[in-house]
Amino acid sequence: IQGRLAHDTRCVFARFSEGLRMKVEHVTSGGGENAKGGAGTGRRFGVACDIGTTTLACYLVDASGGLIGSASAKNPQASRGSDVISRVVRASAGANALEELTREVRGAVAGLVSALAEGAGLDMSGCDTMVVAGNSVMELLFMGVSPASLGSSPFTLPIRSFEPRPAGELGLAPVPDETPVHALPLMDAFVGGDTAAVIYEVTEEAILRGEEHLTRLVMDLGTNGEIALLHRGEATVCSTAAGPAFEGVGIKCGMPAVAGAVSAMISDGGSLYCRTVGGAPARGLCGSGLVDVVALLLREGVLTEDGAMDGRAPSFLAGRIEGSGRDRRFVLCESAAGAVAVWQSDVRKFQLAKGALQAGVDLLLAHCGLTARDVDECVLAGAFGSAIRHDSLVEIGLLPAALSGRVRSIGNGAGLGAVRILRDGEEGRARVERLAREARHIRLETAPGFQELFLESLRLSPNQAEIPRQKPASG
Repeated sequence: IQGRLAHDTRCVFARFSEGLRMKVEHVTSGGGENAKGGAGTGRRFGVACDIGTTTLACYLVDASGGLIGSASAKNPQASRGSDVISRVVRASAGANALEELTREVRGAVAGLVSALAEGAGLDMSGCDTMVVAGNSVMELLFMGVSPASLGSSPFTLPIRSFEPRPAGELGLAPVPDETPVHALPLMDAFVGGDTAAVIYEVTEEAILRGEEHLTRLVMDLGTNGEIALLHRGEATVCSTAAGPAFEGVGIKCGMPAVAGAVSAMISDGGSLYCRTVGGAPARGLCGSGLVDVVALLLREGVLTEDGAMDGRAPSFLAGRIEGSGRDRRFVLCESAAGAVAVWQSDVRKFQLAKGALQAGVDLLLAHCGLTARDVDECVLAGAFGSAIRHDSLVEIGLLPAALSGRVRSIGNGAGLGAVRILRDGEEGRARVERLAREARHIRLETAPGFQELFLESLRLSPNQAEIPRQKPASG
């Protein structure tokens, strides 16, 4: 089966690369000033990959640790379902279904790496190491392991740590067959190697800055909604099914944060302005834009705390509400591509995502005997976290009001962590293995009080409540 899968993966790569649609963030031809060995054949470099449910990101790093280039593309598995549970269900349909999902993601990663190397003028024979991070389901699928045990209670991992595998065995051509592929350790059923990478990045950066003593709340605002609390040298983690709304998926005018996506809203009390990615004409709405719209409508009274659009509100924005019932929508702007709007159903999906994350934060703090006032810094990871205005997250209640002014975005923390682990070599991989092994885990689905917190968190209003302290539980 492995041999056939490797062959089929090469075929998928050929098809993927023909119509490759990727976003290149940075490419340095020849590998940058710190490159060793000259460009082209013989240049040594490594690859770090972040395999997200929605997006794939790859980074090329030269022998001296310098970033050569990075690129991202849509995960082709998204056509099989927008969240991890849908992928689990699909992969559990049989061996052929699992192989299909594995082929797709391997082929896409190989295509990204090859295109990046070609753009930098590098020969693929110089690729000597790969580090792969992803949530638990994505890593299992990439490594060809069935995630079926994550489809039902008690949600157990089939494996927590992976032995390095040669690229040839995984069918990652044109990556050299002998190149070792290191998949990062999984922390819990739905807390994967991507969270381990984010924590590694934040922790190592804190050590370098002499700030390792600070208490940090770390959040990856993606589909899987991982949250970690770093306190007194310990990491406590959980995940919550936020869904893909924050990435623009499942929203009627939703789209990724690419050119033409409305990413922010500005009102001067009489006019409404849409800010788009790249300044291009508006084509849709990405996650950060959705948060900004909800926060603005809430502030103006056009959206009630229970999420209902109110066309009778004393605001000029009320005149932009059209339709009724499920067809009720708020029109942001008109363009040649048509109207960009937020529907009432979009707000409901947003409330579910926001409520899950807010309840997860509150319960995690309570579990550790802390409140938001005890947190020195909140670190947001992920593409959505890097684009959103922090004040909007506080306005809608996703972040506790006590964290206002103490929020920092780091972009793709999983990608940054994977790159740092790649640079740190064997020592870095050993440290992240230890980090994943020693972290404490909370299962929100069975945690006392989570459902009540979740229902309370659906309300759109600043989160002022202080959660009663609890004694930390072992886990």
